[in-house]
Amino acid sequence: VIGSGPAGVTAVNYLSRAGNGDDTLLLTEEKLFYNRILLTDYIFGKLNLQQILYSQELIKNVHLFNQTKVVSVDYKTKTLCCSNGTSYKYDKLIICTGAQPNVENKPWLKYNDYVFTLRNIHDADRIKCKLPNVKHLMITGCGAVGLELLDGIVEHYPQIEVIMVEKLGWVLSSVLNNNLGKQFMELFIKPQLKKSSSKVQFMFNTTIKKIEVKKTKVYVTLSTGVEVVTDAVILATGVVPNKLLRENIVDDRCMSVYPDVYFCGDAAVVN
Repeated sequence: VIGSGPAGVTAVNYLSRAGNGDDTLLLTEEKLFYNRILLTDYIFGKLNLQQILYSQELIKNVHLFNQTKVVSVDYKTKTLCCSNGTSYKYDKLIICTGAQPNVENKPWLKYNDYVFTLRNIHDADRIKCKLPNVKHLMITGCGAVGLELLDGIVEHYPQIEVIMVEKLGWVLSSVLNNNLGKQFMELFIKPQLKKSSSKVQFMFNTTIKKIEVKKTKVYVTLSTGVEVVTDAVILATGVVPNKLLRENIVDDRCMSVYPDVYFCGDAAVVN
């Protein structure tokens, strides 16, 4: 099993409970085993680091190799090659390598003191350290992560002025249609904001075209032609699967086109 996110941990837990732990290897490039779903709670102090770590009971009885990055898979010889030079043979392979932030222009990430994504504990720590020093913040993406971040900021940092940028005309566009998204906004988000002293502006049907950092300020050019000056930008525009093999499309049993290879979690694309 490659990857220690929810899918990988669940897979090895099932294998362990089925009595196959001695024959199971879990390889992950992470040092710690934590629940990514709880990262926003960690950022805003609702949970500490220990509280977001997975219980060791979930991965007991399996062979664990952390800080081990798999860089290639040879499905013909059933061999994994790792960045540290080691290789492993497998009979069955479950790839749970998760996803990476869907950043339209990756050079923006070079401004790592001002432009952030949220995918791992390192990202969470950076955001956690930055927020106390921010007066103006832009979050691009009004999906689950973007709205969770907004909720935490409104509750814990009401002094921060927030601009929410969304490419479509409503929130949670990946799971809700136009009508439901707008109803969600009216029924849940707006009433919550009215209770707070936070200044929050939503800019729908808008995307970021350019990001530049000059001195200590971030200059963001939007698709509308407007330029916004802010202290930091969080890119929460969804994710794209991490691929170890060319094809990661699976059937209803998560089986791929490769013999004895399965993709699970965010690494999988359902046909």
